[in-house]
Amino acid sequence: IAVGKNIAKKSSIYNSMAASAFVMLCYNPYFLWDVGFQLSYLAVVGIIVFQPVIYNWWFVKNKLANEIWKLMAISLATQILTFPICIYYFPQFPNLFLLTNIIAVPLSSFILYAEIVLVDVAIYEKQFLFAMRIQQFYTSIEDLFKQIAKSFENHIENMSHFHKELLIRMNTEVPAVRPSVISKESLLLLDKVRAFRHFIRHAYDCELSESELLIIQDRLKKEFSLVESDLQKFRLFIQDLASK
Repeated sequence: IAVGKNIAKKSSIYNSMAASAFVMLCYNPYFLWDVGFQLSYLAVVGIIVFQPVIYNWWFVKNKLANEIWKLMAISLATQILTFPICIYYFPQFPNLFLLTNIIAVPLSSFILYAEIVLVDVAIYEKQFLFAMRIQQFYTSIEDLFKQIAKSFENHIENMSHFHKELLIRMNTEVPAVRPSVISKESLLLLDKVRAFRHFIRHAYDCELSESELLIIQDRLKKEFSLVESDLQKFRLFIQDLASK
């Protein structure tokens, strides 16, 4: 699913899940009795099937509350199918799942892709892994920016340059609506990563340059803390807005 999204290809999510499960079971049929395997696939199916239904139970006008309700809907949807498995294997129920998932879900993408700064790109086999992680990492950030733009009705005017303009908009303050989300320094860093993702998506027959990968990795090591700081400031703005 993640690979298809990053190369701008759409297909049935059920086919993607079935294919991934088939490949894993071909590698090791005993995965079928693995608790992690069962919980992972049941949770994803629960989100696909039940999250839209649960989300439509309640219409929330407040934008921040609506985003929180979306996360709660995801948590509830996962529990529908994973609950029997949890009770069977671990005779207890996670009572705090709603509270913990509100925090865990937004942070999961950043935690998942934090390893990109540790990949040894000097090893040829790991260069592809680094490139794919960079794609997924930037896509997760872009998804966050799209949610911000949507929540604050900060629409994108030039759809032919959507990805670039979205970054520029996040660097732009909207008077009486919201402050800028990222600084100029963060914009320059993320634009470099965005350009690399574009290259990976479309340059199918080109070899990866170790020197270019090292440059991107080094910049992320040194400068991504700026992006994190910017997002932290915007999170405080959201909290302040919600308290008014």
